[in-house]
Amino acid sequence: MNSPGTGKEADPPRTGQRLRIGIVCKHTWEEEAASPFFTTMRENVERQARTLGMTDTRLFRPGEPLAHGDLFRLDGLVVIGAIDPRPVLEVCDASRNIVFLKNTVQQEIDIDVVQNDMAGATREGLELLSRLGHLSIGLITGNIYAPDIVTQRPSTSIDVRHQTYLEWMRDAGRLESGHVHLAPWTSEGGYRATVQALRKGRLPTAFMIANDSFAIGALRAFSEAGIRVPEDVSVSSFDNTRLAVSSSPPLSSFDLDPAEAGRQAVNLLLERIHGRRSPVRVTIPSRLVVRQSFTIPRSPTV
Repeated sequence: MNSPGTGKEADPPRTGQRLRIGIVCKHTWEEEAASPFFTTMRENVERQARTLGMTDTRLFRPGEPLAHGDLFRLDGLVVIGAIDPRPVLEVCDASRNIVFLKNTVQQEIDIDVVQNDMAGATREGLELLSRLGHLSIGLITGNIYAPDIVTQRPSTSIDVRHQTYLEWMRDAGRLESGHVHLAPWTSEGGYRATVQALRKGRLPTAFMIANDSFAIGALRAFSEAGIRVPEDVSVSSFDNTRLAVSSSPPLSSFDLDPAEAGRQAVNLLLERIHGRRSPVRVTIPSRLVVRQSFTIPRSPTV
């Protein structure tokens, strides 16, 4: 990346050469393979970079600490996932040709961010379920693990879906802490969280589940327990991946448009490379794709 600045505009990109960008991914190859959402996002970063005439990207993943020497010949960087931005900015000096994509870590830092409207989608889902008559709504989610990509030290924060759920349910006077279940971000994690909910009894009439992989595990647990979806419990999810379409029943899921997020990240990075220094935050809107996994409850909880 460009050399450290001194309060002046960054050096212009090299002329006569194709721009070179790198990608920092929070997830390992194995973790990404289990998450179609992040695969789509990364692939569209790479595709948009090629469309704009950039060279093939260099990938940095967990286990490969980011160092200044790795970045010396790069013109910019796209950071995908919940990664603490402060160490990245320190390694990259003052050039700031960096865009953080799908970063859910709350930071008071002037950085370029492309993010999904997770809070808005969560409120929309809760309002819809409530209008259908679901007065008792559970949540299956996980904590956000935001690694320091330089030192590899992890940190933990609350997921925005979790925070929004707590605020909305508290304002509605319907918050029950026993209806919130945290688990690892896998199908097995969703399965175990749902088994835990079933063991507690007094099952909510609906669940919001933080991603499709979680929801697939939840559907398996409900099926094994003889709980029918949506007749006995309604389910809504996030990401609208192929898992949502192929599940039984097909999942109602928020489409967060990871392809557009990937394209927008590269567009912002190109603006940075060409001299823009004012930080920009782009929020990608979501839309709920309604399928067969929720309905009006048979016996609303009071």
